[in-house]
Amino acid sequence: MTNRLSWLLATASVLFGIGLHWVNNQPDGERGLSLVVLSVVWCAGLFFLRTRLQKIDLTTIALAACILRLFGLWTEPFTSHDGLRYLADGAALLEGLNPLDTPYIEQPLEFRMRWPIFHEHQPYTSIYPPIALGLFAAAAATGPIYAWWTWKVLSLIVSISLVFMLRRHAEKDAALSPLHFWFALHPLVIVETTVAPHIDLFVIVPLMFWLFHRNKQPSNHTALLLGAAALIKPTILLGGLAWMRSLSRRNILVGALLVGGLLCTFLTLRIMGIQAPLGADFGTFLKGWHFGSLLDTVFFWSDRPTHGPIRITLFLLLSALWITRQPKPEPLFYRFGDALCIALACSPVVFPWYLLILTPWIIRREFPIVGWWSTSLLTYEVLDLFDLDTTWSPSSWPNQVTVIILILWALSRRTNSFMLGGPQ
Repeated sequence: MTNRLSWLLATASVLFGIGLHWVNNQPDGERGLSLVVLSVVWCAGLFFLRTRLQKIDLTTIALAACILRLFGLWTEPFTSHDGLRYLADGAALLEGLNPLDTPYIEQPLEFRMRWPIFHEHQPYTSIYPPIALGLFAAAAATGPIYAWWTWKVLSLIVSISLVFMLRRHAEKDAALSPLHFWFALHPLVIVETTVAPHIDLFVIVPLMFWLFHRNKQPSNHTALLLGAAALIKPTILLGGLAWMRSLSRRNILVGALLVGGLLCTFLTLRIMGIQAPLGADFGTFLKGWHFGSLLDTVFFWSDRPTHGPIRITLFLLLSALWITRQPKPEPLFYRFGDALCIALACSPVVFPWYLLILTPWIIRREFPIVGWWSTSLLTYEVLDLFDLDTTWSPSSWPNQVTVIILILWALSRRTNSFMLGGPQ
């Protein structure tokens, strides 16, 4: 049985890798639906193999992961144009321009001719923090011809390195095998780290270090790791309410120092001439974009956006209620992951690659996170109309599927808890 499953997994990895090429070669107006179909079949196969995970060798999983990632490397990006924006931002820094303050469309014409990006990104400034911009600049340093391949190869190396790191830890602790399995083989990870690599992949690196050293490192090391992750992508800060319980038991001076440090950072950036440390259009992004919000689906069962103040209030209330109502004190690592999940569910914008940062917390909430990963790929149906005439018209049904699955999971957990709590 073990050899049979190993051969099945190896063969399936080749077939699904070929499937990515097949989707990319579909004509405009058909790629989105093709990717949805491929993702459904792919995820169904993974859920089948997950029930037999103990019978699959870790080396086979790592081999299949490498095969899928190599196919992803050779597949042209068809899900997102963010990669070109990354490289343009990095090139702007190398040429002494400021992508945080100056919209791309206002950069010198010569620069725009050498580093073109798609029209939907042109009116806006960059919204990426320092470490992310540094990575973009490193890839852009190879020049317009080789920069894209440099970015893809860099992402491939990081993705494969994480797979083998997880394999090494899974050999020592079998409880980590599901994390290794899902990160190695899930289509969301393959698409978002090799086909169209996103910066969110690099956020996983410090988070994984936190996962494996959470019981050994002092609290100041934890803060440094999260700070590094935030300097790659600020989304990680949304889990910051996890400190609420700890701060309530300690001197309020800790919170004051944290706020003071942030204010000093912003003041320093302004003195250096950077008028908008998070990008002049960061607020525009939050107000103007709306996609994949589970909160809006729960409220309206449609794509109607919730007002910002209501959204923030609900996030604060839900996070506070969840964290303070835990039956026993929990490690910060787990509380942070829960707060991050709540924040993403309340966010007005949840592109599939945003969910990559939840990877380390699969060890705690495997099904809801993997289920959300899987259903988020359904939102790529929006590609078909966009490829035909740049019409951005996402459907509500992918988010409805996510909400229904999560509700059914929650009800099953509640039912099982009730049944197990009765007389034996």
